[in-house]
This record gives sequence, C-alpha cells and structure tokens, in this order.
Amino acid sequence: MKLLAAALLLLGPPPFAHFSGSGMSFDYPAAWRAQTWKVSTARSSLVTYLSTQRLHDPCVHTPAGSRCGLPLDRLHGGGVFVAVTRYGSPGFDFARVAGRPRTIGGYRARIDARTHACDGIGAHIALAVTIATGSSEYTIVVVCMRAPYLIANRALFDLLLGTVQFER
Repeated sequence: MKLLAAALLLLGPPPFAHFSGSGMSFDYPAAWRAQTWKVSTARSSLVTYLSTQRLHDPCVHTPAGSRCGLPLDRLHGGGVFVAVTRYGSPGFDFARVAGRPRTIGGYRARIDARTHACDGIGAHIALAVTIATGSSEYTIVVVCMRAPYLIANRALFDLLLGTVQFER
C-alpha cells in the first residue's frame, strides 16, 4: 500500500469522472464506467453500477413480473464491480451493522469484508460499505474485485469513498 501511495504521489491519480444522482455524488476512476438500470423495490433503489467491464440488464422480465440479480456473470482478471443502492427501512438499526467504523460524506459508516454479495462472480475481494444517512435511511456500496491489481483497485475505491457527498 505504501508503494501505491508513493506511485500516486509521483504519477498522480488516474483520470476521474463524476457521478451525481439520487441525492448523492462522488468521483470514480474514469476507467470504471457508470451504468444504470431502473431497479427498485418498495424499500430500495439502485443509484448506479460502476464496472471495468460491460454489464447487462440485471433483471429478467416476463409477463408474470421481473426478477433481478447481478448485471454480470463473471469478473474478468483485474476487474472491478461496484453497486450503489439507497435503502429506506423503518426498523434499520445502525448499531447492528458489522464492520470497521468510518465516516463517509459526513455520516457514520461501516466497512465489512464478510459480504456474500459477490459470491459466484469470481471476486477475490468483496466489501460492503453501509452509510447511515438518516434514522431509517442508508446507502450500501458493494465492491467486488478480482486479481490482479487488488491493492491498486482497493486504493482507488478508497479514493472514491473519500469523495462521497449527500444532498442534505
């Protein structure tokens, strides 16, 4: 990590793009394309996906309804996939959220490496970041990464988290 930090100081960070929507904004590596579909339930709403690879519609639509999953089948080598989702749940209790504490966008957050959100797509690292944005509102940012470049991609994800802002 120290070597990567030194490289970023010498070479500068890679080009970044900006995302703004659904009451939040953040910067992300331009090589990670933002891709969005309308995916929502009574208590959740997709903000966006980011990925180093092309994604597909995460939902299968039939006359009987829709069933949604992940928008990719497998991460390629060095690949990154990020899902940003906003939630509203009257029974939400941040004290029960697992993970290391952190502040993101001025709000309490926890980063948990025990998520199963990336199971089945070949991820070597999976993190779930839960950000409590209100008494019953929260945002979860899930990142899935596949080797190689895990250290570099984790550092870029940390840079993304440092730029998160929420409309108040």
